[in-house]
Amino acid sequence: MQFVADLLMPKLGLTMTEGTVAQWAVALGATFGADDLVAVIETDKIAYEVKAPGPGRLTKVLVPNGMTVPVGTPIAQWELKDVQPRDVALAATVAEPATVPAPPNHTASPVSASDDSQRSRIIATPYARRLARNAGIELTDVTASNSRRIRAIDVERAVVRRAAATASAPQPERAAAAEFILLGADIGSDRLLTVIADLTAARPDLQPDPLHFVVLAAARAMTAQGMAPLIGLQRNASAPHLIATEACRSLSTIIAAERSGVSDGFMTLLIIDHAGATRIARTPSHVCCATLGVGAIKRLFRPDVGGAPVLRAEMHLSFVRRDDTALPRDLFDRICHLLENPFVLLAM
Repeated sequence: MQFVADLLMPKLGLTMTEGTVAQWAVALGATFGADDLVAVIETDKIAYEVKAPGPGRLTKVLVPNGMTVPVGTPIAQWELKDVQPRDVALAATVAEPATVPAPPNHTASPVSASDDSQRSRIIATPYARRLARNAGIELTDVTASNSRRIRAIDVERAVVRRAAATASAPQPERAAAAEFILLGADIGSDRLLTVIADLTAARPDLQPDPLHFVVLAAARAMTAQGMAPLIGLQRNASAPHLIATEACRSLSTIIAAERSGVSDGFMTLLIIDHAGATRIARTPSHVCCATLGVGAIKRLFRPDVGGAPVLRAEMHLSFVRRDDTALPRDLFDRICHLLENPFVLLAM
């Protein structure tokens, strides 16, 4: 049995009247299995994970990340298989969510010197507190966009603002003549092409390409170094798409973030599609710390261990970073290693 149904904003308690879509975990058009995470719903008290009642596909997103809507509002449409319609209706009302609430939503600010009794409260959702804690962001540096309480999207914006402020902060005098480090490598891409072909056959809705894997490899390499990945993806000299930290979790979330539209802001790394050129480098600008140029995949003969010519696929990468940034010097090597081992990359 297969049918298309509305995914409604669930009611997570008797007093709940509205909820916020904090995150879409499935890309538009992507398939999912039973009990797979589809979305995270954020309320004043909890963060609730919406899981699929059965296998299916996300066919339409009606409410984007960060938008608050009343309970019962359709937030998406999904095509479900092997599920009874009544089970979908029951899933829209959750009496006792299993998600454990975070600590109380208030933190006392430092006492004012002019009035020791004056205190202010910081009101934030549990999911926003979790994101802020993971990103090392103080809630005092986050502005609530709805003038009531801090939500996940406000924390994500604060992460971008912090990175931009760090990049534009005054540097020592030597930074006026900042030096650049240029690295290049030819990456063996036969395994990568095999993985892309297999994924395309199994998930035609996903449509991955080499640049998506480059973004994923860069995100994994930066996360391993304790950095929050803020990655821009630019194709054909158009405006870059900002792939925020939360969107770097998987291949499907990266693809969904690129499809969601162009966005501005500071990025740690700008990944550029060189549209067929194989050896081009671009100097980082004020909006990024480094650039990673991705050339076309070419097929050419290379000698094997015995000296015999072997036809292989290669992709050239050109990495340029400012010498005055905090990016680790071995970041490029880590990215190259992961791209040459795409099965390991997907398993991380």
